Amino acid sequence: MFFGPACFVMLSFLWYFFLRQQWISSGVFLLLVILNVPVTIAGIVAIHRTVGVTSTGLVKAIFAAGNIPPPPTYPRQDVMIARGQYTEAADYFRDHIRIEPGDHEARLQLAQLLETRLQGHEEAERLYQEVRRMQPDPRQEMRAANGLIDLYRRTRPAAGGAGAIRGSLSRDRGR
Repeated sequence: MFFGPACFVMLSFLWYFFLRQQWISSGVFLLLVILNVPVTIAGIVAIHRTVGVTSTGLVKAIFAAGNIPPPPTYPRQDVMIARGQYTEAADYFRDHIRIEPGDHEARLQLAQLLETRLQGHEEAERLYQEVRRMQPDPRQEMRAANGLIDLYRRTRPAAGGAGAIRGSLSRDRGR
């Protein structure tokens, strides 16, 4: 809105400058001064729309608004883990996976619980490999790969180093 008067005055002075330099005639000057009003209104509308779209996009980017769904939560299992009831939490995760076999997040959480708290390394490895085979989103695929790397480093330290881990991960992905 503040752009309107300033634009009108600047355009009027520009047309007057052109008239003084004799680049335009007085008739063209009069026509351009009359056209200042629609040009100014068009400028106000263009600036308003551009600023509105840009600010909305910036706010969405800052607050990650959009079509990215939040990750699922497992409050019952989280409470059991906080209480130290790891076996019961793992059983609840297994039941949940039986009911929702496509829930990659539950598999990753169960694998992490088995790996870190219950020493269930074989089942954790199987769960990470299942997630990688089931076409997860890139974030889940990365978590599964990193989980396998951490698991292999902990359980197979003398198995040949980084090359053996890389080979094992590439074989697991192909299954």
